[in-house]
Amino acid sequence: MNHPVFPSTATTRTPLAVRQIMVVVAATLGVCGIVLAWSVGGQPTVGDESHHYHEAVNFFQAPCSAMRLVNDPAYPPDDVFGTRYSYWDACGWHLGLATVWKIVGRSSLMAAQLYQAAFLLLLGLMAFLCGRELNGPAGGWWAWALAMSLPLNILLGMTFYLELPAAAMCAVAVYAILRRRPLLLAVGLAGMFYIKQPSAAVLAGPLILAAFFHLGDTWPRRLGRTALALVVALLLLWPDFAWRMAHFGRAVMFTAVAPPQTKLDWIGTQLPSGQFGSIPMNILDPVMAVETLGLPGLAALAAAVLWSVWLLGRAGIGLVRRLTAQGWRSWPTVLPEQLSGELLVAAIPLLAFIAAYVIMLRHSPDVRYFYPGLFFVFLLGGGLLARTNPFGRLGPHRRLGHVAAVLLLLAMVGQTLAVPHYIHQKRTLPPTVAAGFDWIRQHAPPEARIVYPEFNLVALTGRTIIWADLIPQYFFNVSEPQQMRELRYLKVQYIAVPPNRFVATATRTTSPLGYPLGWARSLSARPYLTRDFPDHPVEPGSGEFVLYRIDWDKVPPEWLAKPMTAYDKNTPEGRLGGS
Repeated sequence: MNHPVFPSTATTRTPLAVRQIMVVVAATLGVCGIVLAWSVGGQPTVGDESHHYHEAVNFFQAPCSAMRLVNDPAYPPDDVFGTRYSYWDACGWHLGLATVWKIVGRSSLMAAQLYQAAFLLLLGLMAFLCGRELNGPAGGWWAWALAMSLPLNILLGMTFYLELPAAAMCAVAVYAILRRRPLLLAVGLAGMFYIKQPSAAVLAGPLILAAFFHLGDTWPRRLGRTALALVVALLLLWPDFAWRMAHFGRAVMFTAVAPPQTKLDWIGTQLPSGQFGSIPMNILDPVMAVETLGLPGLAALAAAVLWSVWLLGRAGIGLVRRLTAQGWRSWPTVLPEQLSGELLVAAIPLLAFIAAYVIMLRHSPDVRYFYPGLFFVFLLGGGLLARTNPFGRLGPHRRLGHVAAVLLLLAMVGQTLAVPHYIHQKRTLPPTVAAGFDWIRQHAPPEARIVYPEFNLVALTGRTIIWADLIPQYFFNVSEPQQMRELRYLKVQYIAVPPNRFVATATRTTSPLGYPLGWARSLSARPYLTRDFPDHPVEPGSGEFVLYRIDWDKVPPEWLAKPMTAYDKNTPEGRLGGS
């Protein structure tokens, strides 16, 4: 007996016209064109994008026979454990860009921007097609409008972050489920793991659950097609698993060090009470939420969460009632009938991703980590807008509905047009930082190791940085002699202080992205530090890039007399909090 999970309607069965898909393609290309126009001439300098771009450049420069590298060539292979940049994480995006460059013949920044824009185009198309499958043409258009107007979407489309490509592959997997294409589902799942493993690990379970209930009308067919998708996905991932096992001894790696929470708890025991407080997730910060999601996106997120909870509750109540009335042995028939399309492919994945974000990322609260879950917000928000039908007849409130719809669309268009300018300005290096980097390229030795919180220094100067290895939460709270012992152990020659990367000492994140301002200002009074840049007196925080050189001959010898060993050594000097 057949038991369709997603009951079709006349709206969702409407054939997709060529003209309609061409309009979607043209509109999405228009958004991509805006993103590309503002990206021309911009260097990859924002956050991790410089790291990802630099990794792709290293892959491109490597011979084709050994294109995938074990670690960043800028760091010596025999470097101290933890200080080198090992390429243990997912590298599908980087290898794809390096392959594009191999075809082009050079590491072109424009080719990289087109490569990233291709994922934005794919995401826009999938938002429309998936929304249309669930809620008809209106649902598709509203899902597309939400996706293409989100400020964070424009940011990740202009810069080289992995969240947007991961979301695009997730969208491919959702579309494959809706269209009952197990092989395409395998491609989507494998693509998610090749691009960003943590997001894939969270979303793979809910998507496989949705696939199991939708890839066929009978239980044997569902099981067979789901198994086919999983087997093909594993075959596609096997080269990655084999390479990782050969070089790191593990097929899947989500972190190369101890779990962040363990590290934070470890460090927290060394700090005075009250200095290691917690900060709220950025997704709950009103200013951050508006800047990254915009008011339409924020409203869509809130509505999607409430709608998801309602769908889940309704399905649960309906299941209990049907099983109570028909008997518990009827669950093979009753269970599929209670699962709607929105619940399986949008609501459950969204709620699962929110739970993972709250539990796993509460101490790494960057809102972009939540981004792959926003694709389900597009689908659910688009469906709610399609049901509301603000352009339709609302009786005596028809004109009010029209006005609200027009204002919403204008807000979306305004975001799409305004955000690229802001991102372009943010991506441009301040003149003082550019001048400081130029000084480093000309005067600092090629092997110089510099304390600095941004990877763009490595990408733009070729010198290596030391930051996470300090464990900043710990480093800035120990004595000056202990700080110098650790810097000597890590072979640091310079301390560079950017003009705007300062944080509170008590900021609780896995890796604070700046200096405590008081500590940075104390550097000018240390006799063993020489200010090499700029050539005039300046205090950190005054708007200029400052570079100090460490004169190790001037450091008190008694500070360095006590041996300093790696953090993982079980010695009094090596333990956190050791004197």
